Amino acid sequence: MKKIVLCNGRTMRCPTFLLCIAGVLLAVGVWAAYTQSKDIDVYTEKDTLVGAYINYLSKASSARTARENMNFLCESPGMGTLPMGSSMIDLDEAEQSGYLFPVAGNDIAAEKKKAEYCASIAVQQHDLVVEQFGANAWDNVSYTLKEIEPADGDLGYRVKSTGEFVDKEEYEKILYGYWEAVAAQEGTSYADLFLTEGESAENIASKRVDLIAKYSDAIPVELVTVSDFRTYEVLLSFNGKTISADGYEDFHFVIDNKDDNWKVLQGLSWAAPYPEDPTGD
Repeated sequence: MKKIVLCNGRTMRCPTFLLCIAGVLLAVGVWAAYTQSKDIDVYTEKDTLVGAYINYLSKASSARTARENMNFLCESPGMGTLPMGSSMIDLDEAEQSGYLFPVAGNDIAAEKKKAEYCASIAVQQHDLVVEQFGANAWDNVSYTLKEIEPADGDLGYRVKSTGEFVDKEEYEKILYGYWEAVAAQEGTSYADLFLTEGESAENIASKRVDLIAKYSDAIPVELVTVSDFRTYEVLLSFNGKTISADGYEDFHFVIDNKDDNWKVLQGLSWAAPYPEDPTGD
């Protein structure tokens, strides 16, 4: 919880001092009205955070409730179902303007808009799940964790079959050997598949892209992001279902422990069904 300390200099007059106190109290009051009512909790276990986030969305039946119950770090609130109103601040715009990290209590209006936006998104997410899976959907949530590559880190070279990491030189050697073997098997040459050193880019149209597509899934090495933290996609089901009657599916959110403790990296998202009769408008 942030504390604001005012130092009263000897030359400061009493009326001015009282005005300063009043101004600070007003600012703190506005701030408290639009931010969560409790301190951010620290989550050292991923399952504890997952449970807290699901519980948060299950209770987000109103914007006020959503604001008051958010007690975890969330970098992005996820998807919404309604167009963002003109009174809402776009999060990209807020980040570029420095609103996500206000200086010394300034930009209270922007923080208010941000809090309203995040709360609005949570309510939309809550309501969509109820609409698609039933009134008791949030009482019957199950999840599975799928580890995914972190958003940032160093580039690594890994052998798929063993999980062993190799250097760039060994990676390129294995990759070249694989495509040499493919070319021999198909009665062609490596030069018929890829551009060779010094070859004009105009020749790319004549390469055997059909063979590249055919054998790409079996490439024995891969490029991966290497980091000292872990990232998981949390896949949700409601009332035992992962797809709603209307075709909404892939409900998930993403968590990581990049800063030692677990946080929601990306809030609830999903895949919406394509319209049956798109108009192109």
